[in-house]
Amino acid sequence: MFDLITASTDLALSIAPASVPDVTPDTSSPFALAGLRLVAIILGICFIAALLALAGVFTILGFKGFGNSTLLDKAGSSVVYVVGALIGLGSLTGIAGFFIGFKIF
Repeated sequence: MFDLITASTDLALSIAPASVPDVTPDTSSPFALAGLRLVAIILGICFIAALLALAGVFTILGFKGFGNSTLLDKAGSSVVYVVGALIGLGSLTGIAGFFIGFKIF
C-alpha cells in the first residue's frame, strides 16, 4: 500500500505543473479601499464582542452558573462555539487588515 502511495505521489510530481499567473488585486476603484476598511472595522468589532462573550462564559463557569445548572451546561457547551468564532473572525480580520495595508510591526 505504501508503495502505491509513493508511486502515485512520484507520478503526480513528475507531471509538469501548470503555470499559475501572478494575480494581484486591483484596488484602484474608489470604493474598494473604503469597503475593505469598513469590513476590517466590522470584523474587529465582532472580534471584540466574541472576546467579551468568552469572558462572560468563563465568568459563568467560574461562579458555577450562579446556582443554575442549565446555565452552567449551556455555558460549558458554548465555549467551543465562541472559540471557533474567535478563530474564524481572527483569520478574516487578519486577511482584511493585510489588504488595507495594516502593519503590526
